[in-house]
Amino acid sequence: MTAEVSPTLRAFIAVELPDDVKRGLARLQEPLWATGARVKWVAPENFHITLQFLGETPNARLDTIQDRIEGVCRSREPFPVELARLGAFPNVYRPKTVWVGMETGADALSDLAGELARRLDEERSGKKERFQPHVTLGHARDAKGAPELRDLLLAPGSAPPLRFIAESVTLFHSDLRREGPIYTPLARFPFSPAG
Repeated sequence: MTAEVSPTLRAFIAVELPDDVKRGLARLQEPLWATGARVKWVAPENFHITLQFLGETPNARLDTIQDRIEGVCRSREPFPVELARLGAFPNVYRPKTVWVGMETGADALSDLAGELARRLDEERSGKKERFQPHVTLGHARDAKGAPELRDLLLAPGSAPPLRFIAESVTLFHSDLRREGPIYTPLARFPFSPAG
């Protein structure tokens, strides 16, 4: 008996982060975790900057999707990114998603996400939302510890800058499991260096 192969997979497009930046973000989580707020913290190996969530994607469309991503990336140059601002969605007074935002690179990431959205419009699922580049640190389960978490999110200097050069985009498969998601790179698309 052979295992049944699913005709779709859950996919998203993201900028991967270097290991040293992931370690820095994990250090940022420590004082947030110490507030006692009921937050499901993202595992450091899963930190990334989502550009497009594709949702359940037919395997038969993957070649077309990859061709379009490659076309977008071929026309881009690497660019600097600086993570240095804590925040939350919808806001720090009712935190549902705790994140780190960009001091540098937000415009380049927004432009990249916009072009991917235009090129992949027929592949995307769900409603279109305004893009705000960020790295998710955790998802709040309820309001327990929210005031302490808010105070830390608002504290000046609570997110020392973490810098890297964005050099590529990755298409990921997202496998949702009870113990947490597993993100598997399916393909990487480098930007074209200047010159």
